[in-house]
Amino acid sequence: MVDKMSNRKKVVIIGGGVSGLSCGLRLSDYADVVILESKDQAGGLAASVKVGNKWIPITYHHVMSVDHVTQRFLKEFDLYDDVYWKNIQIAYYFHEKCYLMSSPKHLLQFRALSLTERVRMGILGVECVLRKNWKELNDKPADIWIQSRVGKRVKDLIFERLSEMKFGMPLKYVSAGWLGSRLGESARNREDFGYPRSGIKHFLDLIVEKFASKGRLILNATVKEIKPYSVETDDGKEFRYDYLVSTIPPPLLLGIQKLADNLDEEMHAIKYVPMVCSVFGSNTLITPHYWNVYMEPKLSFGGIFHHTSLYPEGGVDGEYVYYTFTYLHDENDPMWLKDEEECKYIHVNDIKTLNPSFKEEWWHTFKIKYSMPLFSVGYQCPPVRSGIIPNLFYAGVYRKFPQTRTMHTALESGEETASEILGLINNQA
Repeated sequence: MVDKMSNRKKVVIIGGGVSGLSCGLRLSDYADVVILESKDQAGGLAASVKVGNKWIPITYHHVMSVDHVTQRFLKEFDLYDDVYWKNIQIAYYFHEKCYLMSSPKHLLQFRALSLTERVRMGILGVECVLRKNWKELNDKPADIWIQSRVGKRVKDLIFERLSEMKFGMPLKYVSAGWLGSRLGESARNREDFGYPRSGIKHFLDLIVEKFASKGRLILNATVKEIKPYSVETDDGKEFRYDYLVSTIPPPLLLGIQKLADNLDEEMHAIKYVPMVCSVFGSNTLITPHYWNVYMEPKLSFGGIFHHTSLYPEGGVDGEYVYYTFTYLHDENDPMWLKDEEECKYIHVNDIKTLNPSFKEEWWHTFKIKYSMPLFSVGYQCPPVRSGIIPNLFYAGVYRKFPQTRTMHTALESGEETASEILGLINNQA
């Protein structure tokens, strides 16, 4: 009688972020899975920092009403009823005047634009909600497309600034397909936003715990070399695989792979946007709104997420919790060249222009080199399975274009890759 357990396929997953955990969890019942994570905590951009007796995510997080995959995972781990839901407000600021933009009626009151411009914005919103296929716009620059819809003034006043905030670069470098999809996604998400009362780290800890009951998660394990059928970490340990899954940013993978002279063409073209993100607690109320976008005057950060506006109990000792974020063009940006303390000083100074009495209770600043893929003109998603190396697979938010980077897209991508590998395992059984 054949021992089926001894014939189980070996899968190595590089990266213990949300995509890696999702992929590993779904494969662990059917294969021997090892996840190699270079840091001392799983979660990637969903990792947390301990403040007092509470774990606070290092970047802003929320669950949206359309995030069906995230909600399914929350239900799987009996956390869905633990989610605190709230109808949030998105606020745009022009020279200290606040305009709410959370419903169609707010657009009518958005007097930074003329009536004609507001009508054109409304028509654009309807188009983006109804349109299902954005592929034909992938190769078109967003500035040309958006100007054809709302005019040059609105393009310059709003969308150029938003592109600078999100990518640190002009709109002409951004894919119209991504922008349109993103606008449609935003328009559909004007409903309740949620946050698990027990926190993001607890949610991920439960996923890790379930995965670890059948697989292995190894922290502080940086992959040094990828060979055919094995990977070697920087401490000299070797892990054999039948299938290899990379969930790390493509530029990182390209730096370590030695399986072939070239990986799939799409992988070479993907660039990432660095980000400086600060999370801090304060007894000063900067803004009552959850999602705040500072259009004019320009600040060092694009916006503020007021975490405790979404989840009032999110502080450590009753204080407000905020996130400021600055997306940068590349690693040559002057702000990226500064250390975390200097970045904090820049953010604090701009916060004090909003509220001179501001004082922090605690503060953490993180420089994140690979914060999100740059969804540039002509962006192409890599295949789930490499077309060059048959036993290499990809997972991560960079595979979910034109969807934006969220926990939802990361979980979904991990599951898609696991499903592809399971199909091969079942066919070979």
